[in-house]
Amino acid sequence: MFIVELIMTILGLTLIGGYLCLLLRWVYCLRREWRKRYFAQGTRRLHQGKFEAAIAKFTKAIQKQPENVDAYLGRSHAYIRMNELDKALADCDTVIRLQPTNHFAFLNRGAIYGLKEDYPRSLADTTQCLELQPEYQDALFNRACTFSRLGNTEEALVDFSKAILLSPSKIDNYIERGNLFFDTQQYSKAIEDFTQAMKLGDSTAELLTCRGYAYLKMELFEKAIADYELAIEIDPHARPALNNLAWLLATCPVPEYRDGNRALALALRNCEQVDETEWSDSGVLAAAYAEVGQFDDAVRLINEALMKAPEHENITCEAQLKCYENLQPYRDSTLKSSSDEQ
Repeated sequence: MFIVELIMTILGLTLIGGYLCLLLRWVYCLRREWRKRYFAQGTRRLHQGKFEAAIAKFTKAIQKQPENVDAYLGRSHAYIRMNELDKALADCDTVIRLQPTNHFAFLNRGAIYGLKEDYPRSLADTTQCLELQPEYQDALFNRACTFSRLGNTEEALVDFSKAILLSPSKIDNYIERGNLFFDTQQYSKAIEDFTQAMKLGDSTAELLTCRGYAYLKMELFEKAIADYELAIEIDPHARPALNNLAWLLATCPVPEYRDGNRALALALRNCEQVDETEWSDSGVLAAAYAEVGQFDDAVRLINEALMKAPEHENITCEAQLKCYENLQPYRDSTLKSSSDEQ
């Protein structure tokens, strides 16, 4: 009888012990699942654009697991979107301390320094990211943008070109390289990149206006007009397209492309969209008034432009004023086409 009771006691203790082990294992798994759940919830909130909620969830994940580098990285993304750059920077610093070879942390920190306009540090961190992941397209794109802001044009073009080879369907690479080609007066290459971006599905009013301006600089006036017109068709409130087309129609040195009445209508439409015009708006409207022979209005408006214009634009404004005071329309002196017939 004693042996039977002993066996039953042992079996009971074994069952209790097994149950306790299962219970502890369940509790452990539950805690681990909650940690994962907080991170998953934070990631979902981040993708939904609910940045404050994402920060709260990532913070809970970090509280449960202080070495969860993914939660720090997620929270840094949310902080960036909230423009809380110092907090985002602190999270990246923590990740790099916990995991010194985490290339995402260097990418994020480089981007943050870029937003803070600390371009040397941005360049250093993005380069470190590329040393860890040499073919990381996002890092190449970011470093190319930083090189561009630092005036290192050749280095920027090299990185943009590498990024395009790695991700030939990513539109931003073509747009940014096209902008850089435009800034360095490589207009035909800029047009090629803008055109490729459009082929990939980005025929926006803004991009059409950029390509139109490149066509204008190459004196391909018909193509420039077509791009500006299409930009306005896509977005009737596209002020850069309205202004650029009005300027071309009012000041083009080739008579067949000028249309003073159309230029005036576009310039007025542009100015009506804002409570206070910029100096360039007034300058374009002045040119349009001059083209239709309303020189009093042209003089008044170009004087307004002169009061607002940055110093390096004063020469152009003064040249316009001289024309209008002499009852002559203005011709864009930056274009080298055949001389105008007054």
